[in-house]
Formats: sequence, C-alpha cells, structure tokens
Amino acid sequence: MSERYVTLFSLSKNLYAESSPVVIKSGVLLKDTSTEKILALIKFCNIGKEEICALRINISLFDIAGNPIGDNIVFQYLDLNVSRDMLFGQETPIVIPANEARSFSVTIAEVIFASKSSMIPENKLFTHIPDPKLLSENLDNELLKEYCAVYGKDCKYHTSSVMDLWYCTCGSLNKSEESKCHTCARTRTDFENIDIEALKKSRDERKSRDEKKIHKIKQLLIIVLTSLAAFLIIYSTTTFITNNIRLKNSYNEAMKLYENGDFEKARAAFVEMGSYSNCIEMIEKIDSEKKLLEEYGVAKDYLNNNNFYMAKQCFANLGDYKDSKEMITECTYLEAVHYVESDDYLKNPLLHPTSFGIFLSLGDYKDSQKYIERFQIRCISSQDTNETGATTYAYDEKGNTVSVCRDKYVTIYSYYDYGDWTFRISNRNGIDYNPAIYYKGNYITYIPSSYVTPTLQDDGTYIMVQDQFKAVFYPNGKFTIHKEDGAITDTTHTLVLNNKNLLVSHLSYTTGIAYNGEPYTESLNENFTYNEYSNVTEEIRDVYDGWQNESDHYETFYSYEYDENGRMTKKFKKNKDGEYQLTTTYLYDYVYIPEATQ
Repeated sequence: MSERYVTLFSLSKNLYAESSPVVIKSGVLLKDTSTEKILALIKFCNIGKEEICALRINISLFDIAGNPIGDNIVFQYLDLNVSRDMLFGQETPIVIPANEARSFSVTIAEVIFASKSSMIPENKLFTHIPDPKLLSENLDNELLKEYCAVYGKDCKYHTSSVMDLWYCTCGSLNKSEESKCHTCARTRTDFENIDIEALKKSRDERKSRDEKKIHKIKQLLIIVLTSLAAFLIIYSTTTFITNNIRLKNSYNEAMKLYENGDFEKARAAFVEMGSYSNCIEMIEKIDSEKKLLEEYGVAKDYLNNNNFYMAKQCFANLGDYKDSKEMITECTYLEAVHYVESDDYLKNPLLHPTSFGIFLSLGDYKDSQKYIERFQIRCISSQDTNETGATTYAYDEKGNTVSVCRDKYVTIYSYYDYGDWTFRISNRNGIDYNPAIYYKGNYITYIPSSYVTPTLQDDGTYIMVQDQFKAVFYPNGKFTIHKEDGAITDTTHTLVLNNKNLLVSHLSYTTGIAYNGEPYTESLNENFTYNEYSNVTEEIRDVYDGWQNESDHYETFYSYEYDENGRMTKKFKKNKDGEYQLTTTYLYDYVYIPEATQ
C-alpha cells in the first residue's frame, strides 16, 4: 500500500458549513504510482435528523502553487442509506481527471433525503470546528466525581456551542434548534451555566459525611470486635475454616465451568455461594457475556449469509468484545471478495469502481493488494452524439469484451481463434449475427453468412463452406469470399500490416452479376495512420460501387483523440467535406479482470 499509493494532500478534520446536514470528517488526495491516476477519498458524517440517500458535491482542484485547475468536478454519492451519526464516502474513490492536482476543496451542492426532499446549503464555506473540551481539563478528580454523581456517569465534556451546533456533555453533536441532545436527551440549558461553587460545596459536604460515617463505623467496629473477639476466636477457628474450604472448593469448580464456557451451570453455582468473594460480580459478568455472545452469534450468522451490511452493524455495536473490531474489517474484505467472485459481477462493470474503492480502503489487509493488482482501467461506457442512451461494456476473465448494452438491447460476443484469424460471433436476443473477422488482432470486416467452423488445409489456409457460400483465409492476410444467392459474387480482400502487425491498408474488390443481369463491381480502400504509441489517429475509407461512377463514390474520414495514457477518449466521423457526422465519447474506470496480466 505504501509503495503504490502516495498521499499528496489532506483536508483539515471536522469541516463544517452552517446549515449543512453533514460534516467532512477527513479527506485525502492519493496518487496511484502504478497507473499515475489521482484519486480522492472523502469521509462524511450525517449530523442531521433525516436519513440521506444521495449527496452531490463540487470539488475544486489546485496545483502545487495553489492556483485553480479547470472547472469544478461534480460528483454524486448515490444509493445511500445513511442515518444520523453514520459515516459514508470513505470507501468510494473519486477519479481526478487532472494529474497535476495537488490539493482540493469541497462544497456541498445538494443533499437528497430518503423522504425525497432535498436541500441546497446556503453557506458553501467549510471551516474547522474544534472538539469539545474535556471536564477533566479544569475539574479535579473529586469535583469531577461530584459532577458525574449529580448529572450522570456518562458526562465527559463541557457543553459548548460552535457555529449553529452545540456539543452535549455526553460528547454528541447537535443542531442549535435542538433543545435536547439527540443521544442522551439532556436539555442544553441545564448545562450552560453550571454552578461550580455549589458543586464544590456539595463535594465538601459529601466528603465530610463520608468521613463521619467512616469514623462512626470504626468506633462501632472497635466495640463489636472487642465484644465478639473471644467468641469469634473460638467459633471462627472451627466454623469459618470449614465454610471457607467448602466455599473455596465450590468457587474453584464454578470458575472452571465459566472458563469452559458452561455459563448456565457456572451462574447457578455462583448464585448458590451468595456474596462469597466476587460471586456477585461474576454473575453480572456472565449475564453480560451471555448477551454479548448471543449478539456475536447473530453477527456471525449475518456474515455467513452474506448480509455484510447487517454483520458490520452488529459487530460495531459489540465494541471491544472478542475480535469484533477485527471482524468489521473482515466483513468489508469478504464483501468485496463476494462482489468480484460472483457470477454476475463481470456483467455489470458499473460495480467495479465500488469494489476497487473497498479494496483500496483495506490497504494491506490479507490479499487485498492481489485483488487491487487485478483491476485495470477499461472503457465502461460510451456516448454517441445522436443517441440519448449510453452504451456499456462488460468483459470476461481475460479482459475481452463479451457484451455491449445499448438501451434495452444486449449483444453477447464469443471468440474463436484459428491461427492468425479470429472470428467474433454476435448474439442479440438469442439470434446470431454475421461473424466479424480479425487478422492478427485487427478488425477487418464481417462475413455475410452464419458462422461455420473453418477447416485447416495442408497449405495453411482455412476454408469455410456453407450452402452456396465459400470463404478462403490465407496465412498472408488475404482472403476471398464466393457466394451464389441468385447472383454470383466474388470478393478479394488484401491486407497490408506494418512491422508492429498493425493494419495499414485494407483493399477489397468485388465483382459479380447484379440481379438485373448487368456486370457489377465494388471496391473498398481503407487506410490507417498511427502515432508513435501505435494508436490509430486517422482512418480514410474510399468506396466505389456500381459501375465506378463518381456519383457512386463515397469517402468517409475518421479521427481519434487519446488521453495521456494512450486511451481513446473520442472518435470523430466526417464526410469528404470535413463536416462532422458523429462523435463518440468514451468513459474509463477501474474494472476487475481476474486473469489480468500486468
């Protein structure tokens, strides 16, 4: 963890803006040294009365000199179930698009509640709010003891106000309009002007009474002990020793039962011994442990049934009992593992960034790093300018695209390799479409027929035959297609690859007899240009059909844009006049690839 992720910046803790229903507990800016990607993790706390279901924030970025970078980033936390005093956001990484960012600030744009209402805070400025002051800082032990005796054992802090909030003596943070603490129900005004002098007087009176009681008890003990001394010496020597031996043996047996986990029999034995030694304390301890053990078993049941949210809540309520704190981390880990190893996980790439954030928050816990290393940046969706809905992509264990979803249509891909040739079968709603052809990883075209398993010939060629269709694939990248469907058509495809096995040009020439009996020809000439990173930057497609007339000549131009990591971000389609016909934008994020190779 320390080698891969470097902390670039940390927000001040406990940031708050007046009227806001949330407090920013902490926030960090991280650099992924493996991918050079910048991530932000922000931890929020709900301090309002209503349950929060979504939160929209604005993030302002600054460079190392503190100068603003670009426009604000808008980010949304969705599908939340955050009640009061609950934390959220710390397991959701935010990908920062500017690698030069070295600090950031946050404002709340909108808070949406479970009641479907929402609010936009008027005050956007977040400032640090201090922690409440401990009572022990200015009250001595005896005075603090008197304070707790008068006002309650859980009193730890001075009641104080900060902005439109106030801290209760129990430590809970409340809104100024709340007259009573939402945790302990104490009234705020009862603690704003504590009469310390009266408290001191009460303390002194209590100490004086205690001292007098002790003195009277001592005098009484002297009288009693003096009167009973002779009797006790004789009687105690016989009776006390006998009873003590019996009780001690019974106590030891009860302790063995307790240590072996037989709480029912141990409790019955301690009850029978009454007030001997610490039997009363042991009874209370057994009752407490039985309750904790039952709650611990409930938490384990939730975990075994993959109800990770309830399991974590139950373990959190158990506090320091057994390994409850460690089990919260274990629940988080098992939840992330359950996500990435489920059958449906690879089919929904939108789940992957959430799982990545969970593993990232786990650090070096168990084999979390192994899972983190299997996440790769992949395209998860794209958007065309002429489409209202986005297209999402899903991948198999090796990172191959296995399905594309646009609107309500889902296309499933299957791949078949034969030497340097690959055939990709598309299936939509149970119907197979024409197979796509790849040569040495380069997409060429599609076959105007259903898929038939090709056969290998002695000369290294592959032949695919079905009814009146025949295709021949040569080792040098050339292939021919012959079909008879009322008219005879022959197509020859010629490919030219560079020394990096990248497609430079694709020429196809088709001859045949049209349905009207006249000779028919068509040619397609595609040319590709690459940059120094082997990314295609330009594609020119010339098509002549019919009888080579200029009116039947079509030219289409494609150009591409990439980010600093060589990932395609935009694809532009233009006609021969340079007019834009279509723009496709691609979105990338972390995707779990189980059999990923680094």
